[in-house]
Amino acid sequence: MPPGGMFHASSGNMARGRSGWIGGAALLVLTAVTRPSLAQLETANIGEQGDVAISAERLIGLVYAKSAQEVPGEGNVEERWFGVGQGWTGGGAWSTPYDARRLGVDAFPFDSTSVGFSTAFAYRSSDEAEHWELVVEPRIGYLVMLDDLTGFWARAGVHYHRSNLLDVAEEGWGLGVDALGMLHFTRMLALTLGPSFDQSLDVQRDGHGCEYRSLSLNLGLTGWLSYR
Repeated sequence: MPPGGMFHASSGNMARGRSGWIGGAALLVLTAVTRPSLAQLETANIGEQGDVAISAERLIGLVYAKSAQEVPGEGNVEERWFGVGQGWTGGGAWSTPYDARRLGVDAFPFDSTSVGFSTAFAYRSSDEAEHWELVVEPRIGYLVMLDDLTGFWARAGVHYHRSNLLDVAEEGWGLGVDALGMLHFTRMLALTLGPSFDQSLDVQRDGHGCEYRSLSLNLGLTGWLSYR
């Protein structure tokens, strides 16, 4: 985010959005090609005690975001954005702290119940700016398999983010919720699709309060390990 907290779509972001759509289309084609053989897969008992899920999250999606900040002399300044794309733009003009591709790790200490975290880190430097952002979200979840191939995974957590752009520091806390549908290609790999909602609770930028809200529909991938 720039120091003023503004965000909007740019030509670079649109290019990233187009490349993201290509990746999303490739995932959908893979689903269509492999679907006839899915009935032969043995994916029962996913999410039982001893399972571990490793996920690539928020790879591409539709995003609606809001930013509001108290600006001295201007009062509360608010910006909104809607478009295609996920992932920090490395200090680009429209990203919120939550619109990042994340790595997630979740263990199942009990059947269907997960405990884990997701995290992301971005860094970019140029002649004009040095920018980095970090987000960490511990979370709990509950997974229900509807049949051998499909399931529903609900997760909720508390996230912490911190960033620095041109010596303007920002950090804060918030809440995050995911409601993901799952379609397995194999016993070890699943495509995830569903909405995510993130709301800041207490964020300070350079001594002034600000607020973020993000609602997105995301595609991701989840791989499974079993230690039963």
